[in-house]
Amino acid sequence: MGSMQVILTPAQGKKLIARAVLAREDVQTAAREHTLVVVAGSTNAPIAYGLLQAMGCGEDFSPEGFLRGAIRPAPKQAVPFMGDVVIEKGVYQKGKTVLDVAASLGKGDMILKGANAVDLQTGETAVLIGSPVLGTAGGILPAVVGRGAALLVPVGVEKRIFGLADACRRANAPGHTGPGLLPLPGEAVTEPAALRALFGVEATLVAAGGIDGFEGAAVFSVTGEAQALGRCRALLAEL
Repeated sequence: MGSMQVILTPAQGKKLIARAVLAREDVQTAAREHTLVVVAGSTNAPIAYGLLQAMGCGEDFSPEGFLRGAIRPAPKQAVPFMGDVVIEKGVYQKGKTVLDVAASLGKGDMILKGANAVDLQTGETAVLIGSPVLGTAGGILPAVVGRGAALLVPVGVEKRIFGLADACRRANAPGHTGPGLLPLPGEAVTEPAALRALFGVEATLVAAGGIDGFEGAAVFSVTGEAQALGRCRALLAEL
């Protein structure tokens, strides 16, 4: 066994998470045999692009057009929303959104939706809600909780909080201003989870932060077999 230190920016973390999600057999099966929905968001963007590129239809993909409710310092020039990425039995349904197909989703189908908060100790996630009818979550929850569709939540460690249940109580308290916070009943896919799935290594967050473009960077201690660490190092160099 050996160990090494890894530093990832949020952007690099999103690319790593995408590699792990795209390699999952259940994701590939859902896209091929059922319905796979990738809900628009910055963390899901490299996942959506990877899927479309593999299908030969990624030339029109726009990361700026694949956003919902992004937190940013000031509005940028409006880019037309391209829709979520909906794949039904291997066919890309261009322009469709999760709300167009939510009522038909059930067992065998899969939804990928990002989050605004993750508790790294429990794996619980939550999303900010600005809509009185819960936005995309309003369509997703009946499909997942009521009809058995699978939900994956790709989310980077820069969105870590501690005590998600308490955070939700505070954000959803009567009289509280600003968006609410809704727990998501899905499996979180973080950078440590991605490294474990891809290489069988264990990654522990040991420090964070930086300057000159590394604001929000995460420092991990990664342990595993020498060969696995070598493969891990090689992939991270590509990000």
